[in-house]
Amino acid sequence: KNNNMFLIKENLEINNQLYEANLQPIINKEKVLSSYLISFYEIDSNIYNRFDNPITFNDIIAESNKMLETIESGKLYSESDSPVLITGESGTGKELFARAIHNESKRKNKPFIAINCAAIPDQLLESELFGYEGGTFTGGRKEGKPGIFEIAGGGTVFLDEIGDMPPHLQAKLLRVLQEKRVRRVGSAKEVNVDVRLISATNQNIDEMVKNKEFRLELLFRINIFNINIPPLRDRKEDLPALYEHFAQKHSKRYRKNITGIEKEAMRKLINYNWPGNVREFQNVLERAIALTVGNEIAAKDIILNYDIVPEENIEGKSLKECIESLEKRKIIESLKNNKSIRDAAKELDVTHTLLINRMKKYDIDKNNI
Repeated sequence: KNNNMFLIKENLEINNQLYEANLQPIINKEKVLSSYLISFYEIDSNIYNRFDNPITFNDIIAESNKMLETIESGKLYSESDSPVLITGESGTGKELFARAIHNESKRKNKPFIAINCAAIPDQLLESELFGYEGGTFTGGRKEGKPGIFEIAGGGTVFLDEIGDMPPHLQAKLLRVLQEKRVRRVGSAKEVNVDVRLISATNQNIDEMVKNKEFRLELLFRINIFNINIPPLRDRKEDLPALYEHFAQKHSKRYRKNITGIEKEAMRKLINYNWPGNVREFQNVLERAIALTVGNEIAAKDIILNYDIVPEENIEGKSLKECIESLEKRKIIESLKNNKSIRDAAKELDVTHTLLINRMKKYDIDKNNI
């Protein structure tokens, strides 16, 4: 039987927005029902064409030199119209940077459209990116549908997890970027497009190129500018500011009056390596605030996803003082283990100038260690 006989269409209202919901059965080669595909389309509106995108660089919380330098690079790249590739581990804030770049650019009054290449099946990703003509797909719109490169006209397209894009779509994307024209699936007509591309990945894209998993010429095209966001474990100076921000945010959400944090709870936050980065930090803190009975976050409320925290003696009352205590001790240890300040800076993965400034701050004299 023709699959159109099984197509179910219903209009639904969600959060005051009217949608057309299409329920499409998926029939395998043996004519057996294997699954369903449900699609939602906004009525009298376009699901991507939105302007409620207030994120700016001021919303990116940072006090560490590494992050401040990264933010400055983002601001500089915002002045250009060239593609940007944002790399970094999961949870570091790659989409925040993409939105901030868009809102700092000349395209800020145009759409910002994000799509996660890893979250959409290959067979649907092509039509989401490039659109399709009417009659191309069973259950598709009769009038066809524009892809995000058309919808974002004059604005910015953000392709998250671009490393997961299949090879045949990489080739098609490369052509769109080269010719600034897009052809919908099932169409012979090409449409001019004017968008800025920002991409992101948490994978080692250079290694993927070596393994023939990502096209080198596409990497050249999307990587005119590169921003690498450092993981949270390498910028623990940002923890106090992040703590203050999320503690205030979630205290309001859960109607709590959080006024402090126990020293043992603080130790857990500082010494943990945060494999999930800022996203994980926010989730752990939200959970702690939700569980806290009194006004002070207790150690038992800090539930880590990987409860492996090395024992460290920390000094100070505030989170900032504890971070400084740990930083001072690490600097002294590195200076003891290396012949020169320059070698110690390399071991700590900081600049020579930064280490000298920290030594002045903590009154550390290498000759007296």
